[in-house]
Amino acid sequence: MLIPLAPRGVRYRPTSAARLLRRNLLVDPNISPIYADLQVARVAGVTGLPEAQVRQLVADAMNGRVLGFLGEPGVNVTRLNLAIAAVRGPVGGG
Repeated sequence: MLIPLAPRGVRYRPTSAARLLRRNLLVDPNISPIYADLQVARVAGVTGLPEAQVRQLVADAMNGRVLGFLGEPGVNVTRLNLAIAAVRGPVGGG
């Protein structure tokens, strides 16, 4: 097992692999298609994109079931946000 070196003055606090795994399992980049649909009008209003275009971006960011039958379909929020940013262009004029 590799132990990272802590910066001077910082105490290293070991943790179990199970605790790290449990923490990372709570990070899910997907939301339900229903929840995404509820947000289409708000996202369209904030971004200035037409609702139809936002709906298409949501559909493009959809994940199916694993192996076609495990789990539930979801919308990958990271992929959706990147697609919206690509269509919208740079924000902030910088």
